[in-house]
Amino acid sequence: MNFLENILIKHGELATITEAPATEAPNTDATKVDPTVLGGETTASPVIKIEEPSPSKPPIGSFSDFESNIELRAAKLPLFNGEPIPDEFRQVWLDNCPLGAIMTAMTRVPKFQRYIKLKMILESKANILSIRKKEDFEFSPDEMPTENKIEKLGPPENSRLFHVKFYVSDSSSSRGIRPITKKVSGALLFDIKRDEIFYAVGLGGSLWPSIAEKAYIQMMAFNSYESLNHSLDVGMVMLHMTGEEHMHILSDLTNRELKTLIKTNKVRPTVIVSKLRPPSENVLENHTYAVIGFKEDMVHLVDALSTEEAKRFIWLSIADIRSNFRALAQGAKEPFG
Repeated sequence: MNFLENILIKHGELATITEAPATEAPNTDATKVDPTVLGGETTASPVIKIEEPSPSKPPIGSFSDFESNIELRAAKLPLFNGEPIPDEFRQVWLDNCPLGAIMTAMTRVPKFQRYIKLKMILESKANILSIRKKEDFEFSPDEMPTENKIEKLGPPENSRLFHVKFYVSDSSSSRGIRPITKKVSGALLFDIKRDEIFYAVGLGGSLWPSIAEKAYIQMMAFNSYESLNHSLDVGMVMLHMTGEEHMHILSDLTNRELKTLIKTNKVRPTVIVSKLRPPSENVLENHTYAVIGFKEDMVHLVDALSTEEAKRFIWLSIADIRSNFRALAQGAKEPFG
């Protein structure tokens, strides 16, 4: 087992992640279809058919068991509401933390903050037909439909197409990586009862966390939010998002070396991984936090999964970091390509 396989985020299990080879074909996530698929009506430009991702399995029974349900809707929020900031990416319903932590850490670094807004996530207009097959676990036994389990959302309401950039390993490249772009629609799963986006949201009223999460599902070659509800390798996610990954075991570092790394949180996206059983009740077990500050030997952390401000932002001493955490991961100093 290599080093990266030891830096896991959930119950010590490693997700199976298969990166596309260097000869990967052009992105085919969005497929052009005949405009007459929409009831014979023609449109000004070809309709793009997109198979939307399935939801993750609910914690108990079906979604109805916890008085909720979901449907596909066209998101109306702006892609950005100002500059991306550390208090913006909030993960909802999913039990996995690396993606939210790393994207939060990226907003701390000025070069990546601009990259997210100007290059990583771009928006265009298109005529889109979104289709998804509802899963059996979305219904309770007494409401299980026998047909019409296909949900569709078409133009003109569904007209936002997003182009999201990631990095993958490529041995033929001089840098060992290459950028790839995934295309996703603005159609998202909404919680009907709460009238809000079901998964990642922007606390400032922005859409970019939702779109980045949705595109990452496709980047991972899955088409289900359930794929993010399992262990992800922190170093691999850091590589996918920033183009580099640098992993450090805390027990291998002196206090001076640890402080030096933490101080560079505004130069390199920096996250820190807790122990399987941290002694502090304020630190979640086997969890990834974004590092967003360092002052007077105190480290400022963000938990992108938390909805409570008191738990979302915490300050810990270097001694507490050593006793509660086991590894630190950093990304590139600047975006590539």
